[in-house]
Amino acid sequence: MKVGMTLAVMIVLSGTGAAMAQAIERPDDPLGMAIREPRVRVVHDDAPGLAGTSMDLQTTDPWLAYKRGNSLFQREWRIEDGVFALAADGYAEANANSCAMCHNMPYRSGGFGGNAAAPVGHGRNIPHLFGVGLIEMIGLQIRQDLYARYDTNGNGFLDVPAETEGQEALVEPVPGQILSYGYLDDLDGDGGPDLNMMLTVNFVDAQGRVIKSAWDGGPARLGASGVAGYDLSAGIFAASISDHQFPTLRRFSEGVMRSVMGFRIEARQGEADEGRHGDRVAGDGWGPVSNAGAAQLILPAPDFAALDPDDCEARKDSISAGEIDLLEWYLLNAPRPGRAEATPQSTRGAALFAETGCAECHVADWQIKGRDPLMGHSGDRRFFDLAVVVDAEGIARGDLAMLADRDGEGVWQRRFGPTRVQGIYSDFRHHEMGERFAEYYYGRRADRAFALRRFRTPPLWGVGSSAPYGHDGRSPTLDHVIRRHGGEAEAAAQGYAALDDAGRADILAFLSSLVLYQPDQVQVDLDGDGAVQAMVTRSGRELGPERFRPELLFAQTPVYAGWDAGHDRFSLAMLNVEAAYGLALPALVDVDGDQMPDILQAGSGTGACPKMTNAMQ
Repeated sequence: MKVGMTLAVMIVLSGTGAAMAQAIERPDDPLGMAIREPRVRVVHDDAPGLAGTSMDLQTTDPWLAYKRGNSLFQREWRIEDGVFALAADGYAEANANSCAMCHNMPYRSGGFGGNAAAPVGHGRNIPHLFGVGLIEMIGLQIRQDLYARYDTNGNGFLDVPAETEGQEALVEPVPGQILSYGYLDDLDGDGGPDLNMMLTVNFVDAQGRVIKSAWDGGPARLGASGVAGYDLSAGIFAASISDHQFPTLRRFSEGVMRSVMGFRIEARQGEADEGRHGDRVAGDGWGPVSNAGAAQLILPAPDFAALDPDDCEARKDSISAGEIDLLEWYLLNAPRPGRAEATPQSTRGAALFAETGCAECHVADWQIKGRDPLMGHSGDRRFFDLAVVVDAEGIARGDLAMLADRDGEGVWQRRFGPTRVQGIYSDFRHHEMGERFAEYYYGRRADRAFALRRFRTPPLWGVGSSAPYGHDGRSPTLDHVIRRHGGEAEAAAQGYAALDDAGRADILAFLSSLVLYQPDQVQVDLDGDGAVQAMVTRSGRELGPERFRPELLFAQTPVYAGWDAGHDRFSLAMLNVEAAYGLALPALVDVDGDQMPDILQAGSGTGACPKMTNAMQ
């Protein structure tokens, strides 16, 4: 009866007692914006089986796994959760206690933020994470395309000089378009291949083992004794040469959890004992494939910790491997940025953007190839895609497409098909950007200045919503950052400056049409009936407006408090959190509230650890 009424929701926070839980962790939040579930260290498993483990959630209730991963991203970690445990290890281990502290615009998304402190330069502008799973897949495909083209003997590394001599590293983002990532050969004689700096090189011996020093005791380099070739990985996320040049979301997330928040990271099977042994890495430097389907570079053993149910002190400082599984799952499937509805001006601007040479580096599209085990391609590993258009009134409307199918046993099987990533606008290469982008700093061990001049081409999708600009955030407007381009981008910047006012306005209108949005406010047809409902009804119960709200797609239908008697307010306070969020699943039950699943403590010698403060009280 009240479906036609305005769906206004009001929340009143009353009480000032110190015992009051964080507002962000409330199952009874009538807005539906708070974290619903208590923190329980999710158990990692690499195959479905035990209900409530990470792989079980990802394959039997992928929307719940996505939402729980989002909770980990949004959660404000506390000392009793283990945050800042490693604060004494370095300058950054107490910078933030939440991913969303930095990635927070638009609200409640993996959005952009301000500038973060950095050991050099002016800091680093916080990028948004919309579509970051597609970026990861592009980076892994760049590596696989290079190997498919040049690793002719298929031994998993590039033999020097047999497979590298005189070879240019060519990659095809879409059929018919070729990009050069430098040369596989050492043309300048500095002991390393002349590759674009977005590619990280690990020298290997004849068995493919990563080595840090040659057999004669000198540094590993091409031509040194014992060095047979090298392995590559693509530092797809890094703005420049830095310690964040990880090729995968999992390794990047683990790095942030450790180096920014100070957590210990629990190892999966096959990681804790795969650390460095002298100057060799056990194996080829690559670890087990994650539940989300990405091969992982091995990190040094001290970056991982074994999670002993009886070791309360070590345990409370850690993030479980299962929690990282779900965080990775959320980021892999994070929806891509949106587009504002096209106008004649933005259409003209897109054409001028290409004509001035901007698109030579800001490559519009990439083709992710379908699954091909022989070529090493995993296909599109996401389980859904959301295409969003924002109209002139600022209303975001989405088109949801499932990329997985549910089999007869209730297990979701991803299709791993091809997909075209449209409107990303990046080649992901590092370019020399001229004096106006350069950063100068002093080395830690040498009293002399160093200059950092090469920076990654940032993807432009979402750029219309994410000022300020530049890797350092020093450009307040799009016009400013374009004019700031120099070095390899000097000609494109001059082409832009040479346009008349109308032409430049057209380009800025085009860039401003590449927008972000608040995902849970996107109007989307979730049930496939061809219409977006003002009020979703299921089994006779009203569930609120049809928006991109993963709770509406859980295996267990949520139950909300609903209409406030006598008022035109619909409350999204959840009445069945335990069922909807899987808190009664065997691998998630935590009766004693110590954040450790009870199943891991069954039969342990010392019993449960002292109760940790959970917000859900």
